[in-house]
Amino acid sequence: MTYNMNYSKLKHFDNEDNDFGMSSWDQIDRDNCRKTAESMGWLLMYVHLDKITKDNIEEIIFRMQFADTIHGSTFMRVNGKDCSVSDVRHQLKQHIGLETNGSVSTRHKYIVNVAKNLANDIDYKLTEENNKVNRAGLIDNSPKGRIID
Repeated sequence: MTYNMNYSKLKHFDNEDNDFGMSSWDQIDRDNCRKTAESMGWLLMYVHLDKITKDNIEEIIFRMQFADTIHGSTFMRVNGKDCSVSDVRHQLKQHIGLETNGSVSTRHKYIVNVAKNLANDIDYKLTEENNKVNRAGLIDNSPKGRIID
């Protein structure tokens, strides 16, 4: 299934031209506006919600902060720098009405899913490390990962 974003309810989306901004905007401004809206749409997928409403902005921020803390890096970045929570909140308010066809999870289910992904990542790393250990218990750090007898 493809991931679709519906911009038609955004204040800064021109439904007549099917484009962002007003007719007086430069194409660069329209493109930047589209990129920001797309980032908000990908954020919704990241936090397992399907739309931005006035009532769910704090839940989006909570889930984003939870996952960012678990992963050790931020999802939202601008020009290579982390976005502050207030920057994200401001952008979310600007994009109330954005809808997607993404899946929706309760907070509990979302937290469990993130924890399971973390556990799988740890398990994978441990398995990969164990695969490099030879029969004598020595780790072969060579590029070919040979077993040392």
